[in-house]
Amino acid sequence: MDTTYRIRLIVAVAVASVALTIAVAGIASASPPVPAPNETSLIETSVDATVYSGSYYEEETFDWTYSTKELNDTLENDERVAQIRYDERTSATDGYFEIKKGFTADGQNTPNLKVDKKIGFIAGTAVTSSLDSTENTGMTIVSEGDTAGGTGVPALCPWAQGACIPPTNELVAAGSQLKDVTLVNSHTITTVQTTESPQLHHEITAGGPTVEGGNMTAGMGTVAAGMKVSTMEGLNCNSTHPLASRLTYSELSRATGMWDFYKSMTYTAQIPAINLPSQYPIFPWP
Repeated sequence: MDTTYRIRLIVAVAVASVALTIAVAGIASASPPVPAPNETSLIETSVDATVYSGSYYEEETFDWTYSTKELNDTLENDERVAQIRYDERTSATDGYFEIKKGFTADGQNTPNLKVDKKIGFIAGTAVTSSLDSTENTGMTIVSEGDTAGGTGVPALCPWAQGACIPPTNELVAAGSQLKDVTLVNSHTITTVQTTESPQLHHEITAGGPTVEGGNMTAGMGTVAAGMKVSTMEGLNCNSTHPLASRLTYSELSRATGMWDFYKSMTYTAQIPAINLPSQYPIFPWP
């Protein structure tokens, strides 16, 4: 194996960027947040590993579904249901491999899900030497429609209290994939929140490692990233639930061969009349 490469796990390359942000003004808007149950879980894991010659495999699955009422197969009056999903699988065969990853799932604080993953791979001399890595994340919110309003100090606004939140059905998914890769430096960031203004974000930065002398190389293999969105929204809080809005969005970017690749995807749902956007701070802390 050629050891002249020295993998640096943080890279900064950019060739493609896509962002989707939905912030519809007015009360009749996208899904409201779903308050967390009284008792929630906190999961924190991390991995920092180097395989100098050999193979590495890992997989991770997270699925959290909760409701403001009894969690079952029916939707009651004024009920809100949320689901956050994440799964990841990485397999490196016959090569030099580095990984540094942190995972946090927090039922009380936002973002409710945060994953930061950095990997580097240099293929060995074997014909079977390659890297595959896939990440998927999803957010689903279903609301029957209610007048419960929002949470926090902004929700104390007299014009927000008791306002109608029409029924909604919101399904969002995003992810990225490295397939049959022989040389790469990759950094992905995933965040999802449902207990406050719902948002899903996934981004990937991928290219080749930095070689001695400070020169950048290109990633080799196939890299892809995409997002799908589907939302439906009612007209009012009446029991008949007339449909007022339907939105669908789908996109996929893929590069094969030698590449530098950056893609950022964000979905944000806001109801300004309920969850008034905060103006503070002007310069947030990193």
